[in-house]
Amino acid sequence: MMQEQYPLTGKYLPIVFVRGYIHGFFLVTQSDIWRGYYSSSVARFIPQGQQDAWLALLQPYYRDDVSPPAPLDYSALRLFQANMDEPKVQRGLTVRVGSGWWWGASPIATLRDYGLRRFFAPYLTQRIERFDSRQRENKHVSKVVPCIQHFVEALCTKSGIALGLHLAPMQITITIDDCPFCDESSNCLIFWGVMSGLLEWMHGKGTIAEVPSFIALNIEASTSHHLVLDILHPFHAVQL
Repeated sequence: MMQEQYPLTGKYLPIVFVRGYIHGFFLVTQSDIWRGYYSSSVARFIPQGQQDAWLALLQPYYRDDVSPPAPLDYSALRLFQANMDEPKVQRGLTVRVGSGWWWGASPIATLRDYGLRRFFAPYLTQRIERFDSRQRENKHVSKVVPCIQHFVEALCTKSGIALGLHLAPMQITITIDDCPFCDESSNCLIFWGVMSGLLEWMHGKGTIAEVPSFIALNIEASTSHHLVLDILHPFHAVQL
């Protein structure tokens, strides 16, 4: 059987985000199985004469004796999931990888932590006053909406990922228009995991500053690349 052609997209994810995505796999599996996901997809989808070149793209991310890493084309990134044939496994793994990508190492390390939290939490806290368990008035809680808006805009700008944002009085909708990690798979829940991690951080989950949930992912209304966040209390509605 002739193997499928797997052309480059010409769209690249910056190095720091590739590292964070890969580290998300490591945090979930506590192993280098992410390399196995990639290499099995290369064997399945890439013509034999080109396989070595595709495998070489990933080597700088786990070997120190080769050239420095470079941004990865979306086609290479999509190979991590391309060979996942079991939907339940793919959904369960990717949502946890996305959450791990947000949280990164714990506690935060200064050199080898590539979690989104490390890069965006300072950015967000500079602009948005985080929840405080001692101050739960509307003027504090309502800052959740601009916090999410700032995150989506910053991630889009810094990573180049095509993200859309729509604000309604009781909902926030986030769209991923061209996912770097899959070819429109309904089972890729990377961004579900990222957003779940962000919401947990914003609510101070697991800390003495933890507050009740004021916004949550609407699982029934959301799809893999169309996330619907419900604002849970009417008096916290977005002012349009």
